[in-house]
Amino acid sequence: MESYDVQNHDEDRISKLPDDILLAILEKVSMSTVIRTSSLSTRWRHLPLLLSHLYLEAEYFMPQNSTTAVDDESVKEAMSDLIKLVSNFLASPKRESSIRTLSLRVGLIADLLLDIGKLVCDSVDSGKLKNLELEIPTVKKSDSSGNKDMRERAQSLMFFFDSSPRLFGCLTKLFLFNASFTEPDMHRLLLSCELLQNLILYDCDIGYLSILKMDLPNSKLRALELCSCSFEMVQLICLPKLVLLQCKDWNSKTCFFQFCSLP
Repeated sequence: MESYDVQNHDEDRISKLPDDILLAILEKVSMSTVIRTSSLSTRWRHLPLLLSHLYLEAEYFMPQNSTTAVDDESVKEAMSDLIKLVSNFLASPKRESSIRTLSLRVGLIADLLLDIGKLVCDSVDSGKLKNLELEIPTVKKSDSSGNKDMRERAQSLMFFFDSSPRLFGCLTKLFLFNASFTEPDMHRLLLSCELLQNLILYDCDIGYLSILKMDLPNSKLRALELCSCSFEMVQLICLPKLVLLQCKDWNSKTCFFQFCSLP
C-alpha cells in the first residue's frame, strides 16, 4: 500500500508541471505512449493537440508479434486507422497551435494515400502545418516479378504525386523504397519538391545501370542518401545547398560520381 501511495504521489507531482515541460517529455516518447498517456489522465488529455512535432506511422496499427507476413488487407486497415489519427491531430477544432513538423510513415495504398494527401494539403492551406516528412516503406519480392513490382510501385507513387502536388510542395524529407522510376518522372518529382532538404532512396532506380542526373539550381536539398541503388553513374550537376552525401550497399558493379556545382 505504501509503495502504491508513493507512486501516485510521484505521478501527481509530474502532472502539476506546466504544459511546456510536459510537452517536452511527450516529444521524447513514442506516439503510442503519448496516446496511452492522454487517454489515462485528464491532466494530459489536451496535450497531444499542443505538440509541435508529430511522428505517426501505420505500423502502430499493424498486428503485433505476427509469425506471418503482413497482407494487403492488414495494411489497408492500418492505413484507415492512421487516417483517423491524422484527422484527429490536423482537423481537430480544439487545436490552437500549428504543427511545425509532421512525419508520416505510410503504406503504399493509392486511394488511402489520397485521403491523407487531402488532410495534409488542407492543413497546409489553413496554416496548421508547416513542414512534412514522408516515408513510404515497401517490401521487395525476391522472385522474378520484383522488377515489375518496382515499376508498378513507382507508377503508384507518381499517381499520388500528380494527385497531391501541394503535399509534395511542402515536403522537407522524403524516404522512398524499392521503386523503379522513369527518368522524366524522377526529375519531375525532385523539381516539384521545392522545400525538400533530405532525400533517401533505398533500392530505387530509373532503369538498371542508368545515370541519375541532379541539376536543381533552386534546390534546398542538404542531405542525400543512396542505399542499395543500381545507378551506373550519379551526376550531381547543381545542388547548391548539399552538405551531406551518403552511399551504402551499392548494387551495380561500378558507380562513378561526377560533381559539378556543389558547395
